[in-house]
Amino acid sequence: MKAANAILYFFLVAVMAISCGKSFLDNPPRDVILREAYAKDLHSCQELLNGSHVELVSALGLLGLMYGDLMADNIKPFESQTYFSEFYKWNLHATRESDQSSGSELNANYLVYQLYSVARSTSFIIERATGFRKEDPQWSDQIVGSAMTIRVLVHSALLNILAQPANFTSQGAHAGIVYVTSSDWTRPPALGRESVGAVYGHLQEELKKAAALMGPIKDENTAFSRDMAYALLSRISLYAGNYTGALEAAKKALEGHPLLTIEKGYPDGMYRSLKMSESESYYQLLPAISNELGNNGYSTGFPSYLYRYKIYGAGADIAASLQTDPADVRSGWVTKEGDNWSITKFPMGVVPDVDIPETSYFLPIVRVSEVVLNAAEAAYYLQQPAQAQMYLNQIRLRARPGALPIMPTGTALQDAIRTERNKELAFEGSRLFDLLRWKMAVKRSDPADPEAALLPYPSNRAVAPIPQMDISANIPQNPGY
Repeated sequence: MKAANAILYFFLVAVMAISCGKSFLDNPPRDVILREAYAKDLHSCQELLNGSHVELVSALGLLGLMYGDLMADNIKPFESQTYFSEFYKWNLHATRESDQSSGSELNANYLVYQLYSVARSTSFIIERATGFRKEDPQWSDQIVGSAMTIRVLVHSALLNILAQPANFTSQGAHAGIVYVTSSDWTRPPALGRESVGAVYGHLQEELKKAAALMGPIKDENTAFSRDMAYALLSRISLYAGNYTGALEAAKKALEGHPLLTIEKGYPDGMYRSLKMSESESYYQLLPAISNELGNNGYSTGFPSYLYRYKIYGAGADIAASLQTDPADVRSGWVTKEGDNWSITKFPMGVVPDVDIPETSYFLPIVRVSEVVLNAAEAAYYLQQPAQAQMYLNQIRLRARPGALPIMPTGTALQDAIRTERNKELAFEGSRLFDLLRWKMAVKRSDPADPEAALLPYPSNRAVAPIPQMDISANIPQNPGY
């Protein structure tokens, strides 16, 4: 993007983010006047959409990107480190609002408000771009579909953080989240906290609409496409227990998107700004601050900063899994240092002129490997073992040159898919949510705290408390808080 526009994007995003420390139900965003005055045509809507990509980095930040691994068994704090330690120990509390992220939080309030802020701002973009559709219907549809996809992405993150998995009760009848589809802060959603099943229904329908609105993939690392919508739909459908939908969406997403091979740069190439038609990623987050990219004023870093500076490392369980076969290129994603395992999956120096070199890469949010694994698991549940084996072996053989295909069946096939999923997606934030939907406990063989060795399934501590300010607005609290 051009430097002048970049300054504007980041100014707008910075103002948008100021309001995230208050309830999404009863606090007006402080950017209302600026935003209302600015959005006068599709060009300005596109600029706001560009800014929302950076706002998404800020919303996910460190905690959002590592939450699912921090609460599970993939990462652990180095000795005497206390950054986000209450999450690691499943020791969250429903306390007052957090206006900033300091690493000493007792809850996910700040993260929740950030994510809802993105839901509000993307809703505004959808409303305005729809109103300007006569200018250029195709451009309007692309903007709306992109904003819808971001809105689904943040709502799915909220659902993972604040609610038990879909199969926790029959039909997902237990409490989910407030689903926000309006930018108007004065009108709280009439349905309040909907069931998990209902929210997953919304997410799937919205992604289908987004896919219908958007065109095929563009060779831009922050451009959304129908391919991205289908890729995300494969994940959402799998989490919802809609295995037919998950497999169908995965097949659509994989058309024309082969796995990145070792010869073409796997695994480090996943973090480069390749043409998206040649990339492992359907969508990538920008590095934190880079003058080279015109990203010069606002955003937060990736968890790799904490890994490089020995604040967090890998748990012994995932380290052992990755180290099972030294010829597997993923064995290099962890490195033994004394009694600890350092996380070395994420490269340095991919993007020049980044203020924090440890975050100088493009972070994949949805990539081809995950979609292949979604397809494998969905095919298994649909009793299509041959297809499940095919997808499973695509991941295995890509990572281990010279390996032979395996053809497990029954529970052995299920276990192989789960093991491969944990290895391939290690440190990408999905571990807790996978364990919960598999109805499995979190077991740490080398916990940093003796009291943090086991989180049984089910457990109230597996989900974060609803922010207190929203409880006062008649949103029911999660059990145990």
